[in-house]
Parts: sequence; structure tokens; C-alpha cells
Amino acid sequence: MTIGGQPVRRSEFAYLYHKNNAPGAVESLTVDEFLSKFIDYKLKVRAAREAHLDTLASVKRIHDADRGQVAISATIGDADRDAEARQVYAAMQHKVAQMGGWIRPAQILIRLNQRATKWQEIAAKRRVDSLYSVLQRGGDFASLAHRYSDDRESALNGGLMTWIRRGQTLKEFEDQAYSLQPGEVSRPFMSPLGWHIIRLWARQSTLPYDSLRASLVRMVDQRELRQQLVATEKRFATSRQTPTEKPIAESALTPDRRNLLREYEEGLLVCAIRDRVIGHRSTQNEQKLSAYFKKHKKQYRWEQPRFKGVAFHVKFKADAKKIKALLKRASFTTWETLIRTAFNGKSEDEIPFVVGYFKVGDNALIDKAIFKQPATIVRKAEFPIAEVYGKKLKAPKTLDDVRSQVLADYQDELETEWVSALRDKYPVEINRTVLATISHE
Repeated sequence: MTIGGQPVRRSEFAYLYHKNNAPGAVESLTVDEFLSKFIDYKLKVRAAREAHLDTLASVKRIHDADRGQVAISATIGDADRDAEARQVYAAMQHKVAQMGGWIRPAQILIRLNQRATKWQEIAAKRRVDSLYSVLQRGGDFASLAHRYSDDRESALNGGLMTWIRRGQTLKEFEDQAYSLQPGEVSRPFMSPLGWHIIRLWARQSTLPYDSLRASLVRMVDQRELRQQLVATEKRFATSRQTPTEKPIAESALTPDRRNLLREYEEGLLVCAIRDRVIGHRSTQNEQKLSAYFKKHKKQYRWEQPRFKGVAFHVKFKADAKKIKALLKRASFTTWETLIRTAFNGKSEDEIPFVVGYFKVGDNALIDKAIFKQPATIVRKAEFPIAEVYGKKLKAPKTLDDVRSQVLADYQDELETEWVSALRDKYPVEINRTVLATISHE
């Protein structure tokens, strides 16, 4: 087939089709169903290359790093890699158990650049708060991660990450993840990467080798890559690289590794072009997003009322009055920050509170105070005053009440329009005879 004037080999299509239909896949597609998605994907890649996004420093840097790692894995024998991985496994088990064992988290990441503008910071905070609100109302973590998380590798698996141990990732991430019990979801928190929401899936003191082999082998590959990079830098100090070095590394790649390399690169390009065409337009234009909400407001009605507000526990009645006065004229999106700054900024005894949208059954204090339902409220001795502040809503009143759902639907509409324009712009030719051979494999 040819898509946008670019030939596509049967082997490439077959590789991605079978990979996406492997056991445990989110959805199983026929060849024709997958073909439609594949064409859209390739057209986005074509648009990204036409926009010269493959020359962006960020894309080239990640691509070059992936290329190096995939290429290096082809130069190390599988038996040697496995032997080294087993040595690493044996050395780490006792130490890992002493440090809290292994955990398997799932995450939703809202990436925020260290040099982000104030508007970008506000937009990211709104986005993560909106997603957390959906989770509080019973939203499915895996579905939200798959759709919204900026960590695309884990997003494809519903946010689920590999098993990790302490010292393996960011401290902020580990501190939150290790504080959770299996099944619990963290509040949004920040790291140098941006905003995270974590759900802990499982925790174990030790793990069998087979369950860790893939990550251990990657560790061995990375160590080997670093060693070769140092050796390469030393060679550069005395002589220039010969023209044959890179082709030799490329020729060492197996077909599967070449497919993996292409998948990495094109995935980066699609993310970059989608962020430019869809992400920027949807998050930077509040006026159009508000107009979309007003036009489709009826479809965002709730099946049951919600309480939009905060439930909190404080030491004194005066503290409760202070919170209510603080929030009275403030935007709802700032409530959590205002309370945290006023009460939990320097205090060792942080007051327990939760801000969000709640239906019956979400919070015992709100159930009793707002929905007049029987509920048992667990009070802490040091915080005897338990109160709520906010209002009961029969239906969403503002865009912020259902921002994540509206944003998702608006982005879907923009993407549909974009893909339609790409199909009109670029020609697509399919060899049905060749395609039929894939369905019979």
C-alpha cells in the first residue's frame, strides 16, 4: 500500500496489526478495522514530517537515544544479557525487600515543562484537578490514563507501569506511590515532570526473576550502551568516526527491532503533531471550549446530584470560619491551593480536607451533611470539628464542572475534522490482494 505517497511494506503493517491484537490487548480488531486506524496514523506521520517536526531537537534527542538503545541490544548476545540480568537480580533482592519491596503503580501524567508559562501552569493544574474529580466520581482509572496521560508508553496499558523499587525513579513519585495501599489513588502531586495521579495496583516484598526479566535486560542494555558511548567519545578525541560505523549498527538490527525503532520514531512524531494541531487549539482557546460546552450542555447532565465543595476537619470553630471566609469569593479551582497555603504550609499537623465533586457514597461527611444519608464519620481526636462548604448541584453549571469530559469530546471533534482533512489532502492506495493474506495468517 501507499499512504500519502509513501510506500508501506506488508511486514510493517503485519507487525503492528499482530502486536495490537496480541492476547490482553485493549480491543481486538479485524484487519479492515485496524487498516482504518493505521491509515489515520500514517497520515499524521506524513503531516508531521511535512511540518518538519522530525527536525525538532526534542524529537531528535529522544529518537537518537532510542536508536542507540535498540541498536545496542542487537549487538549483545541473548545468553550473555540473560546471565548478566540474573546477576543483577540476585544482588538486588535482599536490598529491595529491606527498602519496602516492589510496587506496581499506574499513573496519569500531565507533563509540565520546567519553563512553562503561568498560563500553561494554570491549564495543567485545571486538567489534573478535572481528571481527579472524575476519578472521585467513580471514573475508570485505566480509561482516563489511556486517553489523557502524557506518559504514552504506560497510557497504552491503562497507565499501568512495570514493577519498580525505591531509587529507580523520581523521589516525589516514589514517596507518593509507597504511601499507598493496593487499590488506593493518590491526590494530584507534582514532580519535575509535571502533575501525577497514581493508583497502586500491587505490592510484594520479592518478585520471581521471570516477572522482572524484561526490565533487568533493559538495565543491562543501558549499562552496555553507556560503556560504548564512553568508548566512542574517546575515539572521537583522536579520530573522526568512519562512515561505515552507523550502517554496521543498523545492519545488525533484526526485522522486529527495525520495526520497533520505526514505531518509536513515528510515535514521537504523532504525539508532536497532535499536540500542535489538537492539544494547543483545545487548551489555549478557552472561548471556543466554552462555546462547545454551551452548544452541547444537555449531554453533560448527571444521573444524580453532586456536591461541589470541600469536606474538612479542623481543631477549632474559628478555623472552620476562616476556611469558609477564605473560599467565599475565590474561584473553585483555587480552593485546594488556598487551604493548603493557609493551614498546611508550615504546620506539622496538616488538616485533613478534600476538594472536589461528590455523589452519594463518595464521602461519609458529605453524605450526612448534604445528602442526609446515614453515615459513620470517623473523627480524629486532634481535629474534632468536621464541616463541609460548597453547594449542591443538580446539573453542571459551568465548564469547570465537567471540564475533562468536555475537553475530551472537543478534542475528538477537532481530531475527526483534522483526519478528514488529511484524507482529502493525501492519496491512499491499498493492495487488497496483499492485505487479504494477512487476515489468513
